[in-house]
Order: sequence, then structure tokens, then C-alpha cells
Amino acid sequence: MTITSLFALPGIVIHELGHYLLCRLVGARVQEVVFFDAAGPSGYVVHSVPHRLRQHLVIVAGPLILNSTVGFLLFRAVATTAPGAELALARGLPLAAVQALLAGLLGASIALQAIPSRADASSLWNVSLDRLQEGNLLALGALPFALLLIALNHLRRFWIDWLYLLALAGLAVWLPAG
Repeated sequence: MTITSLFALPGIVIHELGHYLLCRLVGARVQEVVFFDAAGPSGYVVHSVPHRLRQHLVIVAGPLILNSTVGFLLFRAVATTAPGAELALARGLPLAAVQALLAGLLGASIALQAIPSRADASSLWNVSLDRLQEGNLLALGALPFALLLIALNHLRRFWIDWLYLLALAGLAVWLPAG
């Protein structure tokens, strides 16, 4: 396993967990779950296509919701504990600084996997087109979201996922302590 795969591991696991949990929530039958495949390195969740388009939309959005939330909370933990960690490090006690560093790395791994995959976007696109042909007007709202996800996946070569990570971390740091 490469260092890149090891770094991606937590984010991929949370990404697939997002799909899995929302499949369970909306009642979609899960046939197979692979949280991480070192040969890939990716995971996947094979599930039945839900009867309602909004259920499929929720499943596709699962990683965006879960990865963003967990990544943000980890970044927020780093932002709120950093001053104490810095003081402890100055006194020769590196544990708090190591914890903050690990939380930040974990948050980065998780946030980088927040954008639903190309397969997720394609699945939503195809299901939306099918539902539109059946007369479901909600598909008109799902198609732009699918297009956005397809565009975001193309923008990964321009590091859009890293920009998202920075925006999420920046928001966590910017919010006032409560």
C-alpha cells in the first residue's frame, strides 16, 4: 500500500459509509459493500435503485454530507485546540500538537473524498433521465445536480477537491468560538 493510498483510506471509508448509511436510511437494498480496496484504491456500495428519485439523490449526496461534516468537525477541533497545543509544545509536551496534526491530516483525508464520484454522478444522471421519461418532474431538479457533480469530477484535475478542503478548513477556522 502506497503512502497516497494510506492517506486516502479514511476519506474513502467515510465516503462509502455515507452511501451505505443513507441506503439503509431510505430503504435501498444493499447487495455489496467494499469500504476500501488497496488494489483500487477505492470502495463501492452496490445497491438497488430506490423507487423514488429523491431517495437516489440522498444516497448520491451521502458522501458530500458525511465527509463534509466529519472533515469540518475535525478541522474545527484543530482550530479550537491549536492555541493550547502550541503552549504545550512550547513547554516540551508534544502530545497535544501531535493530536492536532493527526486530526488535521484525518480531516484532510476525509474532506478530499467529499465530492461524489464520477460513478455516483453518472448513476444520478441516468436515473434522472429515466424518471424524466416516466414524467417525474423532480428529475428536472436532479439533472443540474448530476451535471454539477460531473463537472466537479472533471475539475479534479485542477484540484477542485483540494480547494473544497481549504474552504472547509477555512470555514472551521473562521467561525468564532462558541
